[in-house]
Amino acid sequence: FKSLAPPTGVTMALQFTYHAKTHIILGPDTVKQIGGLIKKDGIQKVLLTAGEGSIRRNGVYDQVAASLRVADIIHVDFFGIPPNPTLAKVHEAVQICKSQGIQAILAVGGGSTNDASKAIASGAVMDGDVWDCYLGAVPAPENALPLYTVLTMSGTSSEYNAGSVVTNAATKEKRGTFLACVPRAAIIDPTLQVTLPWRQTAAGSIDTISHLLEQYMGADPQAADTTLNLNVALIKSVITNCTALQAHPEVYTPRANLCWAASLGANGIAGLGLSQDWNVHWLEHVLSGYLPRVTHGEGLAILTPPYMRWIARHVPAARPSMERLARDLYGCGVDEAIDRLQAQFRAWGAPS
Repeated sequence: FKSLAPPTGVTMALQFTYHAKTHIILGPDTVKQIGGLIKKDGIQKVLLTAGEGSIRRNGVYDQVAASLRVADIIHVDFFGIPPNPTLAKVHEAVQICKSQGIQAILAVGGGSTNDASKAIASGAVMDGDVWDCYLGAVPAPENALPLYTVLTMSGTSSEYNAGSVVTNAATKEKRGTFLACVPRAAIIDPTLQVTLPWRQTAAGSIDTISHLLEQYMGADPQAADTTLNLNVALIKSVITNCTALQAHPEVYTPRANLCWAASLGANGIAGLGLSQDWNVHWLEHVLSGYLPRVTHGEGLAILTPPYMRWIARHVPAARPSMERLARDLYGCGVDEAIDRLQAQFRAWGAPS
């Protein structure tokens, strides 16, 4: 997506181009569809990427493998992608793709697996190093391998966008970029996330809220009224449904609503017509780049409230949007709204 420049003489006007490329299938018992989705694109061999083994223990891997088998699709497994995906793992997978004739990537996991898989899909068609795309030294290749995903943790919206964040452990740099690689199809079965540790559900929810706040802060409150209202509605949905899951993690309806809110949080639609901010995310990349044990969502929980306080006090242009956000979200002033949001993060057990 892209927001367009306003007409001459107009400070800000709502106009944009938006195209969502991902086929989303959300619902229970939907993993069995992934093989058919890949097969219809004429793909016969995929690299199945995953984290550190939880999908083997919870049965998700068996469901995916069965669907691929029915579709006569060969899969080469690549496990071990860490929560903050590393460039070294990306390089390892790229070599497998090149040496084994991989035609597409199937990411089975959460945001980290999807982010790494975009880098792998891009690096597999490059002569040089995909890290150069993150440095801005070369453009992302337009012919990246097709990417498909079975989502096992919501929060990043990586199943629905082109964003990718990778850490170069050698230099302690954590960088994000947009690659020309958006998942063609994403299976979102909320029942797969029932067994997630609460810490991960909370961190994913905070990540989604941060995405929405970063797009909201600094906006002209009059220019994109619809988008701003959508942002607030999604933040409220995340708070309501995450809180419900804290008491009853097994209930489907709040889990499904949380999954969908997370997907919409950073797929572009919640930022249409807005100038956006994203400084908290860049700060968090530095934090977890140096301290990989800090999960992304928890890093955002630490950084978001003080950053909001700072811009509310020191960036006059941001004050109108902050006042509108506080009023629409909590019906109060800016300082109280930030305090209440921070208290919510703490109630979910996050450091803040």
